[in-house]
Amino acid sequence: MTLQFLIGNGALDHRQIYIKKAQEWLSQDEENQVFFLVPNYNKFEQEQEILKALKPAGAVSFSTIRAQVFSFYRLAWFYLQKTGQLANQTLSEAGSLMLLQKVLEESKEELLLYRGEVEKAGFSAKLLGLYQELQVGNLTPTDLVTSLSSQGQQANADQTLKFAELSLVLSRYENELTKRQLQVVDPLALLTDYFQATTTNGLFEAPDLTKTLFIATDFQELYAQERCLLTTLAQKGHLLMDLVLDKAYVETAPEVLDLFYDTGKIYYQLLHAARENGTKVLVDLKAAQKKEATLQIPVEEFWRQTQNDGSKAVAALPKENIHLFQALKPTDEVNRLAIEIRKLVASGNYRYQDIQILTNDLETYGHLIPPVFHEFEIPFYLDQQVSMAQHPLVEFLQALFALGEYHYRLSDIMRLLKTELFIPDYFFENTTTGLQDYRNIVDQTENIALKFNFQGSFWTRVEDWQIVQYDFENETQEDVDELTTNSNRLRQAFSQQIGGFLQRLEKSRTAKEAVVALYQFLIAIKADVRVKEWREKDIATGNLELARNHEQTWSALMALMDDYVEIYGEDPFNLANFSLLFTTGLENTFYGKVPSAIDQVQLNQLGLARIGQAKITFAIGLNDKNFPAPVSDDSLLTIEDRVVLNTALTNDKQLRDLREESVSKAPFVAYKVFLSACDELFLSYAINHDTEQNLRISPYLQRFVTRGNLAVVALEELSITSEPENFVATYRNLVGQLNLLYRYAKDEKLSLSAKWRTLEKMLLESTYHNLAQRAFESRDHVNLPVTLPKEVAEKLYGKDLYSSISQMESFYQCGYRYFANYGLRLKERELFGLDSLTTGTLFHDALDQFLQAVFSKQKLLVELDEQEAQQLIDTVLQQIFAEPRFMILKSSARMHYLRYRLAKTIKKVVWALQKQSQRTKMTPLATEIVFGQLAGTNGIKGIEEPLSTGGKLAVRGKIDRLDIATTPEHTWLGVIDYKSGAKDFNLTDAYFGLAMQLLTYLDVALVNAAELVGNKNVKAAGAYYMRIQDPVLKAEEASLAEVLKAYKYKGIFLEDSELYPLFDETLAVKERSVIYPILSNKDGVLNKESNSKAFYKEDDLTLLRRHNRNLMKNAAENIVTGQITLNPYKKSSGEKACTFCPFRSLCGFDAMLKQNDYHEIPTLAKDEILNEIKEENGDV
Repeated sequence: MTLQFLIGNGALDHRQIYIKKAQEWLSQDEENQVFFLVPNYNKFEQEQEILKALKPAGAVSFSTIRAQVFSFYRLAWFYLQKTGQLANQTLSEAGSLMLLQKVLEESKEELLLYRGEVEKAGFSAKLLGLYQELQVGNLTPTDLVTSLSSQGQQANADQTLKFAELSLVLSRYENELTKRQLQVVDPLALLTDYFQATTTNGLFEAPDLTKTLFIATDFQELYAQERCLLTTLAQKGHLLMDLVLDKAYVETAPEVLDLFYDTGKIYYQLLHAARENGTKVLVDLKAAQKKEATLQIPVEEFWRQTQNDGSKAVAALPKENIHLFQALKPTDEVNRLAIEIRKLVASGNYRYQDIQILTNDLETYGHLIPPVFHEFEIPFYLDQQVSMAQHPLVEFLQALFALGEYHYRLSDIMRLLKTELFIPDYFFENTTTGLQDYRNIVDQTENIALKFNFQGSFWTRVEDWQIVQYDFENETQEDVDELTTNSNRLRQAFSQQIGGFLQRLEKSRTAKEAVVALYQFLIAIKADVRVKEWREKDIATGNLELARNHEQTWSALMALMDDYVEIYGEDPFNLANFSLLFTTGLENTFYGKVPSAIDQVQLNQLGLARIGQAKITFAIGLNDKNFPAPVSDDSLLTIEDRVVLNTALTNDKQLRDLREESVSKAPFVAYKVFLSACDELFLSYAINHDTEQNLRISPYLQRFVTRGNLAVVALEELSITSEPENFVATYRNLVGQLNLLYRYAKDEKLSLSAKWRTLEKMLLESTYHNLAQRAFESRDHVNLPVTLPKEVAEKLYGKDLYSSISQMESFYQCGYRYFANYGLRLKERELFGLDSLTTGTLFHDALDQFLQAVFSKQKLLVELDEQEAQQLIDTVLQQIFAEPRFMILKSSARMHYLRYRLAKTIKKVVWALQKQSQRTKMTPLATEIVFGQLAGTNGIKGIEEPLSTGGKLAVRGKIDRLDIATTPEHTWLGVIDYKSGAKDFNLTDAYFGLAMQLLTYLDVALVNAAELVGNKNVKAAGAYYMRIQDPVLKAEEASLAEVLKAYKYKGIFLEDSELYPLFDETLAVKERSVIYPILSNKDGVLNKESNSKAFYKEDDLTLLRRHNRNLMKNAAENIVTGQITLNPYKKSSGEKACTFCPFRSLCGFDAMLKQNDYHEIPTLAKDEILNEIKEENGDV
């Protein structure tokens, strides 16, 4: 039969000629038929366009029985559907991967090179990709080995091993397909054989193609299998091959650098195959000139002229139809793109369907375009594959199988529960709030599980959780009965249904049993019902794409189950393999997408551009990194492997040649992009993107600049002087632009132009006025909290303010932090572990109970021997560790170790107290002395101050220890505060309200001295910190004195020589005390350490106590009157309140904002602070 070529460059009218040829062919004989062959990716568009062109002018209807449009595979189905050669059963992509993985596992021990790859994610997908490439290249797996030996081609040892192993695995894969009566031979190969054979299986005769004209159009490249099929079509029927090609390549093949290299190669290969087969070759047809002048003509001429010879004069470009833009960032680029589209449509000359967007960077622009286009009210269709990986059903299965693999990790449990595919039936007893109740209880259960480390067997055991919530700050046990009931009920349902299923699954004997168990489980928990409900809900809200996604995901799972049974069937069940295949199988499945409307902008991959595809083309992201795009190759065959194989293969077999592709394809892709627009072409790029800065213009665009004399327009950013038409297209879009402009105007102290003010007026009169007014409120917004109404403040805090000293300190750290913590009572989610409150309480209780035990023996600490003291503390620790509030210390081996370390630390502190008692006259009088009202207990009198609101401030707390010493003249009172970390008294912090504890405790002790000591003649010895620690010292430092030095008191001490001998009575001449900051001079006189700033005169202590009370009262006045200040402190050392503040994301404090300032804490000298206080009190 015949082969004929239709050639011509991209600016010529190819369709006019082949449509005319088709019409003539159809008119010659009523039995004649025309079949058009087009690439699969644009078959739908091509079919519409071709059939429309075929329809006679003025005809209302048109029969397509004798004229049809096919892709290659659709053609195969058309001819082979009744021959029985197409398998009744086919595997999905996921099923093919499943079968290939099975083959890999069975062949693992025979592999050397790829043995380590068998279990790696993605390897089977690469292997399947190679198999598919072999098929379209007309190769069989055995060709990887036999082609080399038959042609005498030499491969190195690694290549020989690689080809042998790949051939082995893929051949076995084909055998598995054959055993299961699944499709092995590619349909195109079957179709080629079918056309060439006289009979098929002795049952069907090959079709008569003598009256069929095949017209193949829009192909840039052909795989070997497709080329063989076209050769056969020309041999048995009539083939018109339409190619974008400037000339015929009859005797010599094109050079790789030729612009039309790929299409020229098709011409050359088909021509020579026809000659070899004796097919008649007709004279080439030439594409016609277009009836109307289009942008394509000058652009085509320009690109062709500048491709290989840059020295010649080139065609002039229509500057008014080609637009080059440079944007600062991709968002600016997309915004301008939206503006231009709206202008084009508003002109009345174009519809959205006349416009297309092309990009090589769908990952970036595919995320940027949807929100912008929604704002600009532009309908669009994004032709981008979307994986099922994020669907709740896939998430559910991944979490489900992870439960068994990782033994019920909490993250997997919560991941499963939050998919909302498993909701126990009892939640729907109340149909109106069932779902919300479920969500609330899941969140509460997660909080409990995180705090108590409830994971693993905690979720599957029979015993209920025992939950104890203890407020260590207020020393109260919380009521958690309802929380305990709800969380245990959810856990029980989880254990019965989820845990029960996993147990049944593990007991499955065969693969088929496991699939049945999974299916029955999903139906039992009503997963299918949930998916249907989601689908119906999305349909009701008009979200048809999401509705289709739900349906497709469930269908994909069912298909995967069928494939699994088909492949593994009665094989012994392997849980790990089962989990892997079902999770990765769905992860690697993509949704099929269908345009939801006709009139919408198309967003496509740049590489799929088609000449004359749209009236307007926007090609975006055209920087030098993306255009030309680098040739990607993640195949198992390297470039060198391909060279070796292609050299050995015959003409009818072929693998991709990546060397040729890297050189030949990019210029022709650019050619199609530039010719894809008939009327106007917009080309743009952004110079900055994420971490990439100063990106350069694509060299292809640069050619338009240097040779075509086109200018690149730098897109301006929105500013006060900007014209609205470059930034505004819809009222919705106008809202954001006006807000930005008003901010700029305020910063620059300018006013908006009349145009912008007119637009604002129109906006406020439009249907968007409510949205606009809400948005415009942000213009005057400053990030400062407002004062609470009096009644709200009273509801939050009460008329009387009951507070602790740590809460007062929190107020001075940051007023907003106090409000969030103690007003709103917000809390961070508690995580499992020992926090400072728990360990602090443990230390305090242990030392308190130890000293109480000493007191009960009516002994002084100094009177105990070391063994007796250790026995007492052992008993105390045993009792404390048994308490429910410290049950965390029994929860794991690590916690057992921490309990040992805590006990060791406490015992070391007891030892230090004993040693100190042997050196000092200061003796413990009482411990854990409650003042004010704490945990329902009334202690000694706390600090109370009247407030201007008529209420009062009542400060509560607990003094860790009270020491006394007596002389004939006085009783000396010392206050000790235990700290687990290094701590010293900082007078600057005390002055600014950041360190109020020691002064408060000392104040309370002195006020209640008569009650505590039984003596009114009491003087303050001081208030100081003792560090709770088990010091680690070097061997040479481990003397008794050095160890005791680690427990040396730090804080506030009274400057009084009468007191010093009471502090330490063991000092020798020129010796420093290891307990208090005093020393003995050369004359044996005791004095404070030189340069020590820890000593204060009695009047100074009185002054500091009075200032401390003033700070408390000032804080309380602000709190109860609803004053909220966003004023985090910042010290000159760099320390600031925000560093570890849990509420930073809530307050939004930003030091870059004018209205947000730190409360700067300067470093002040001791005398300076005391003088300041005197001035404030009027004492100076």
